Amino acid sequence: MAVRQTPNNRIDRLSLDGYYQVTSRLEFHQRVGLLRTHVGRLGSTATLLSQSRLQYRLASRFDLAGELRLAKRFGTVDTGDMIGAAELAYWVSADLRAGIGYTTRPWTSFGPALITESDRGNVYVVLTSRLSSLFNLFQGRVTPAARVSELPASER
Repeated sequence: MAVRQTPNNRIDRLSLDGYYQVTSRLEFHQRVGLLRTHVGRLGSTATLLSQSRLQYRLASRFDLAGELRLAKRFGTVDTGDMIGAAELAYWVSADLRAGIGYTTRPWTSFGPALITESDRGNVYVVLTSRLSSLFNLFQGRVTPAARVSELPASER
């Protein structure tokens, strides 16, 4: 159901992202978001979304990742949805990663773009890019994926 924005209706969003390089091969990513929808006399609802990810570099261009996602609606008897995923990926370049993954079950409850008819897990293809080098977000600090470009050609 779409909520039309009027003076009595309001949608508030808060989100945080975190990154920590545990070792030269292990990275931890965390995202947390809170969505609060006010619908006038009907009251309000709040939803918490969380994504935790560990990514381990197996070799200079291959990595393995594990991820947990939680979606919890407050003010309902719903205990929340927890979904796990695993990925094996290849770094095509220092900023482009391609891989294949598997989810423990589909993401069905929180958005029409992600609705599926199955309760089984699914295989998926993933393409991700790392924009940190584009914006120099780490002020010259080199991330493990970026080290691929520093390797001799024989090891790439």
